[in-house]
Amino acid sequence: MLNEMIEETKTNLDVEESRCTNEDRRMTTAMDVMRGAVANFNAGAAGARGRVVGAQGSIGTTEVQQQSTEEAFDEHKKTCVSDIVALKRELQIVTADAGVMSTVLTLIGPCPTEATQLVQCDHCDVMSQHPDIHKLLTSLKSQVAQTYIADNLKQTFDDSVIDQKPLSEEGVGQMLTMLQGHALMRTIKRHVSSTDNDPVTPPPMVFSNETNVSEVPEPPAVVDCVPTTKCTVGAANCRKLKDRFLVVQAGILDQKDSLEQKLGEKEDFCQAQTDEFGTQLGKMAADLAEERTKLATATEEQNKAESGSHTQSQAHDTMSHEYARSMKECCDNQNAMRSEICALDKIRGELNNMEGNKVFITDCEVSDWQEEACTAECAGGTITATRKIITHVVGTGVACPPLTKVDKCNEHECPVHCEMDDWSAWSECSAQCGGGVMERKRDIVTQPKHFGSPCGDTEDEDACGFGSCNVPCILADWTEWSGCSKACGGGSSRRIRAVKVEKQGTGECFGPEDEKRMEFDDCNQNSCEDLLADINGKWGERTQLHCASEVDVTIMVDGSGSLSPNGWETSKQLCFSLVGNLLANGSAQVAVQVFSGPDEEDDFIACTRNASGGVDIENQCKIKWISHLTNNMGSLYGGIMGMQWPKGSTLTSVALGLAEAEQKNSRETAQSVVVVLTDGQPMSPHMTEQASKQLGKVAKIIWVPIGENAPREMIKEWASKPESDHVISVDNFMAIKQKQAYDDLMNKIVTTTCPQVN
Repeated sequence: MLNEMIEETKTNLDVEESRCTNEDRRMTTAMDVMRGAVANFNAGAAGARGRVVGAQGSIGTTEVQQQSTEEAFDEHKKTCVSDIVALKRELQIVTADAGVMSTVLTLIGPCPTEATQLVQCDHCDVMSQHPDIHKLLTSLKSQVAQTYIADNLKQTFDDSVIDQKPLSEEGVGQMLTMLQGHALMRTIKRHVSSTDNDPVTPPPMVFSNETNVSEVPEPPAVVDCVPTTKCTVGAANCRKLKDRFLVVQAGILDQKDSLEQKLGEKEDFCQAQTDEFGTQLGKMAADLAEERTKLATATEEQNKAESGSHTQSQAHDTMSHEYARSMKECCDNQNAMRSEICALDKIRGELNNMEGNKVFITDCEVSDWQEEACTAECAGGTITATRKIITHVVGTGVACPPLTKVDKCNEHECPVHCEMDDWSAWSECSAQCGGGVMERKRDIVTQPKHFGSPCGDTEDEDACGFGSCNVPCILADWTEWSGCSKACGGGSSRRIRAVKVEKQGTGECFGPEDEKRMEFDDCNQNSCEDLLADINGKWGERTQLHCASEVDVTIMVDGSGSLSPNGWETSKQLCFSLVGNLLANGSAQVAVQVFSGPDEEDDFIACTRNASGGVDIENQCKIKWISHLTNNMGSLYGGIMGMQWPKGSTLTSVALGLAEAEQKNSRETAQSVVVVLTDGQPMSPHMTEQASKQLGKVAKIIWVPIGENAPREMIKEWASKPESDHVISVDNFMAIKQKQAYDDLMNKIVTTTCPQVN
């Protein structure tokens, strides 16, 4: 009976140990899973928090950028409105001045006597004696109109009073009497005595023992304002005066064109900047919306992760308490059973001694359980345990317990790990310069369950476009030096650098004629007289060089009214000699054009602003082709000898445009050259500059300015480069009356036009 009781208790102990072992395994595994879940939730919360902070930082940065951009946009709009209003106002003033000048030109059309009478007194500008014209001229508001009027009236006046003496006091009185009531009267300035400008010296202070006061001051001396008695009246040539006023009108219209161009450019710039600001603000708004969505999503993820972490932590705490209680209960139960077995064993021993038959009793002893691996990692498996006999039964000892058992294990749900698709290809960089990002995405194929491995990021970004948005251009290497431009007298060779890589944004790049891209080197500095000496050794006495290059030359002869009769005849002679020297060897072709300009404003408008066609170039614009490109010397000589002096204004811009059209008739193998003989200011410097640029694309331009009125500084910009080669300046027509000076000028033109001479 005692053995049965011991055996039963041992069996119960085995069962309790198995139960406690399984419970320990189950609860330990569950707590491991919970701790892993807490760690995962904590990691998720940390990642979500990082995204929250990142989104908050991006939102803060973008909001600051948005505010500064909006402020810059507001300032841009204010500046644009202000600048456009100012330009429109200035354009309105210049347009009104153009209307005033049209009226002046209408009034001067019949050439009334008063209109051609000009007057200048000391301390006043040149004025017209015609009251209506004077009133109109003084009503001009724009600075450009006032400057043009002052300069041209003075020049016309100076031409009209050469060798003329100032009026006497009697003459001045008669003139002032004649001008009584005219608007001109109020503009004549009076001479004021220099005593008006003397500093006033304060009276000395007088001190006494009684008071500290000043002496009574003396009244100031009376200053008489004495009118000037030096005035000069000049009778201007009506045609020249009209030409001058046409020049003024052309200058005003130039300014009007320039203002319209500036206004258009400003409006285009403002619109482009407005569009750019709109794009930037739109992108910022989209970025803000995206970042706020990310912030909301990340905040939600953080809240969920933190909640899950707290829940799992609390569950772990509960199970931990339960585990401690259960393990204590197991320990108590097992110890009670072991005590019971020990007591039963003692009772059995005492009972054996009481009977007097001492029998050796040995119970079966077995080893500890040896467990195999669980058959499944999750969702329920079985685990087999075995033990071996250490001591066999002797006498009436307790039999051996079972040596094998099978228990359940890993009954928790299997974790489902996150599965993600492959990454997509990288997107285009959001900015090609200044720093941008490129993105790629991937989808979640399987969501994690039962504390499986969490998913990684579904979006990935990488920085790109680090280069500067404003990159200067990269230039290629220098070319080889070209041949010398002149055979003698000092020419130049050139080398250039092409653009290898274009600039980006507002990066710097140099123009084709900038010194960074074009260099000149002096060459053939030997005098042309040396070359002539060699030629004369073979051909006898010769003072002028002949062209030996294949060139197509267009000669433009200025026939404006600013020339004197001597100047016109000298210009014809220059053209005559130049044609002979160019065609002497038969390798050149020459075209000759004589240009002047319209006498009337309507013709000027038709020549420069009539886009519908139907303009009579020869009669309205006074530009005539004596001959198109030819090598017929006799025909050219006859045409030059028969050239009539047009005596008009100077419409150089249209003449250059016609010269450009003539280059279409040039030979493919010949170099195109245009030689401009001129003595005066073009009617429209602005349009002349534009026409020169266009002509310079298809031909080499050589300018020969003669006389002090030729605008040499502007001509240097209009001529081909280097200007030292292509601007051949002549002081005046008298300076080339001597044969040596005439020959030198002709040789300079020929050697500049033709690289090869003989």
